[in-house]
Amino acid sequence: MHPHYDELIAKCHKAISKHKDGRLYVTTNGSKETKFFENHKFYDNMYFLFSFHPEYEGKYGKDFKLLIDNIKTAIRKGFRCKVNVMLHNDEKFWSKTHKFVDAIEDIEKLEIHPHLLYADGDVHQLEDYNNQFYEEFSRFQEYEGYFTFEDSEGNKKLFNDYNIFQSELTQFKGWDCWNNNYEISYDGIIHRVCFEERVELIRNIYFFRDIKKICPVTCPHASCNCDGLLKIYKEKK
Repeated sequence: MHPHYDELIAKCHKAISKHKDGRLYVTTNGSKETKFFENHKFYDNMYFLFSFHPEYEGKYGKDFKLLIDNIKTAIRKGFRCKVNVMLHNDEKFWSKTHKFVDAIEDIEKLEIHPHLLYADGDVHQLEDYNNQFYEEFSRFQEYEGYFTFEDSEGNKKLFNDYNIFQSELTQFKGWDCWNNNYEISYDGIIHRVCFEERVELIRNIYFFRDIKKICPVTCPHASCNCDGLLKIYKEKK
C-alpha cells in the first residue's frame, strides 16, 4: 500500500544482507491482488508471513481463494512462506479455520503456524482458551516441534507452540532470559520488548553497534506467549 514499497524493501534487504543470517520478513493478510505477488522482485532471503484472519473472510473471496492463490503464487516465485493461523476462542470461527487449514496443509514448502491471540494486545496475557478449544484444534499437536526444553540431566524434548500453550509451559518468571528482542517504532524510539527500556535512535545512532554481547536478565513476567520471545534462550536459576 505504501507508494515507496519497492524502494523500502530494497533498502531493508540491503541492510539485512550484511549479515550472513539476515532475513527480511514481510507480513501480509494476503488480500492484495495476486499480480502483486506475481510481479514482486525476488529476494532469496525474504519471507512472506501470511496472516489468516477468519473474521475477515470477505476479503479473501469464496473459500479463501484469493489468499490461497497468493500463497501458492509466492511459493512458485521461490519465496519462503509461512501462514500464521489466528485461532479465536470464539467457536463461531472454528469451522472456517478448519476449512482453510484443510486447503493449505498439502501445499509444499509452506510452514503453518497456529497463533493464539493476546488479551488486549499484551504478549504476556493470552485470551481465555478452554479445554474444548484445545480438543477442537488437536490437529496441531502433531505439528513438528522446534522449541527445545532441556532438563538438568541434559535430556531434551521438542515442542511446538500448540504443545507449549496447551501444557502451560510459558511461565518463566524468575528465569534468566537472554532477551535480544528490540523494536524500532515509526518515530525512531527503540524498545526492548518485556522491559521498560526506551532509547531515541536519533540521539544514539550507534545504539546497536555498541551492543557487544547479550547478557541475561531476570524475567519479571508471569507468562511469555509470543513465539518470537519463546525462541529466546532461557535458563532456570
